[in-house]
Amino acid sequence: MKKTRLVLVGALACFLFFSCVNEISDNNDKSSKTVIKITSSITGPQTRVKNNDFEFKDSVGLFVLIQPNLFSEERCINNVCFYYSSNSEFMSEKEQYYPTGDYKCDFISYYPYQKVGIKAGKSEIGVSVNKDQTSTGSFSSSDFLVASQKNIITSTAPVDLNYKHIFCKIKIKLKLSGNDSPSSILTKSPIIQINHLNTKSSYNFETMNLGVSSSPQTMIPNGSWNISGEYLVGKEMIVIPQTINSSIDNITVKIGDKIFYGSINTISLTSGKAEELIITCNESTNSLTSSFSHSITPWEENTPTEIPAAEITNLLDLSTISFEESSVYKVYSNGVEIGQLCKEYLLSDNINSQAIVYYPVSDNKVNFAAGKVMRLMDCTESVHGGTAKWDTSTNTLSYITGSWTDTNKFYINANNQLVQTGASNYPKISISADVLSDKRGDENIAYPIIKVGTQYWLRSNFKATFYNDGTPITLKTDFSTESAGYGKPTSTYCFYNQKVVTSGKIAPNGWAIPSSQDWQKLITYIQNDASVLKGGSTSWTESEYLVSNLSGFYAVGAGYFDSTYIYRKEQVRFWMAGDTQTSVADKVVCLQHYSNKVTEEFHKTTNALSLRMVRK
Repeated sequence: MKKTRLVLVGALACFLFFSCVNEISDNNDKSSKTVIKITSSITGPQTRVKNNDFEFKDSVGLFVLIQPNLFSEERCINNVCFYYSSNSEFMSEKEQYYPTGDYKCDFISYYPYQKVGIKAGKSEIGVSVNKDQTSTGSFSSSDFLVASQKNIITSTAPVDLNYKHIFCKIKIKLKLSGNDSPSSILTKSPIIQINHLNTKSSYNFETMNLGVSSSPQTMIPNGSWNISGEYLVGKEMIVIPQTINSSIDNITVKIGDKIFYGSINTISLTSGKAEELIITCNESTNSLTSSFSHSITPWEENTPTEIPAAEITNLLDLSTISFEESSVYKVYSNGVEIGQLCKEYLLSDNINSQAIVYYPVSDNKVNFAAGKVMRLMDCTESVHGGTAKWDTSTNTLSYITGSWTDTNKFYINANNQLVQTGASNYPKISISADVLSDKRGDENIAYPIIKVGTQYWLRSNFKATFYNDGTPITLKTDFSTESAGYGKPTSTYCFYNQKVVTSGKIAPNGWAIPSSQDWQKLITYIQNDASVLKGGSTSWTESEYLVSNLSGFYAVGAGYFDSTYIYRKEQVRFWMAGDTQTSVADKVVCLQHYSNKVTEEFHKTTNALSLRMVRK
């Protein structure tokens, strides 16, 4: 991905309606101040239409808050405008400086810049899309991007701002029923309008959410038609996330002298995603039918959309990483993943311990044969720095003991290897928690991820209440019938019956319901010691068997639904996929409080059980 360095040039101006708690007057000695520098990137292909890059005269706004201030409170830097210059740098009229003192700051930036700013005591900004997006300028300026970084300390190193999409995109495919070929339709230059789409909303920088959308308009997409199989493709538009209602005619298509009318099936468009709208026009009735492909995809093929690192530096400091967001973190340099940090369970003939391990990454592939142990947990001896080498075909570990003393400070050298001594030519890095952000319907659930052996699992039970096409799953309390549904007896746990699991619409993109082979791979690696999977000691009935959670899997005694909810704190049962993702195995995985073994048990078709996901 192409990246653009923003060097914010000019004096700290705390203006509009706020005075900075560390206000710097024009008479201050600027030589003692540290100039703020920023690097930026945009996640998603073709965001700014050309080369995924900012263009001449593009402007972004920047806010800087001194912790613990909220956005609606005092702002140190308030809506400062930076424009993209002919020298390929972002410039402002005056230099911007870090506040004097030992402060941590939060950086928030957005595109496109709005001069009106945000009033004192408020945290919302009005946002909108252009109704006519036929021109390149009107299409790209309809985009709304936000980037944020927290816990920034004064540094001469640049802060990395990775902008993510807040709006969504509709890509259009068109065909004409009958004998007309795509090439003959193309000569008639079809015109499409989508009616009754809301074009205005607001964005709250404190909650990071969009407000209610309004101002319905007729929208015209951007792009040029070209032929792809039996369809014309190439038209797309940026829209505000909203629910489209199928009760009204909201599509008009003109092909030559014929006009076709029809409606879009009801769907909730999701922030940061792209949907494919398929339109088929019927010449005999001058009507059209349409459907979304239900393959909601990110604008970016790789899921991460934001890099919330404290700052860009060549130092990797373990003391700043809690592993609460996830047990897996990604290491970036210039927006490219170069490494991975995993808090994981190492088990072989000569080791049985939790550890923090670094793996080099090249071309989006993790090098499992070159793991470097940064820290063995709860170990004070000088045995850190060992080598973890995995056989991915057998999911087994070969471990060589290290001789490093325990430390927090590490560096990544020019070959993406972990070392203990830094150098000025080492790449600047940032880190990001590897989290599954699962958006469906009106819910957005963040799932932490855990690595066990060479597999990546969700670190918590699945709890979506919508299918992945945005359709609600029925909430049930009585599971004596086979009708599809989920149960949620507490605020934490969700349980799904067989018809939901076999719908083919439950797993997030890039993830799968684990098969018997997936579960067996996990169970074999942990040597069928259920204690290392069980987590949350208070979630299990006391017994002689341990609840160590060494693997970080955090299997809680959730119970399950037979006809009613049973066995809470006594066991948990997980679904296993069958030969396909639309079938289940004859048995399910079971952990029980009175046993230290993982077992397989038969199930009823009406049972509602817990569900985990494994990365494909």
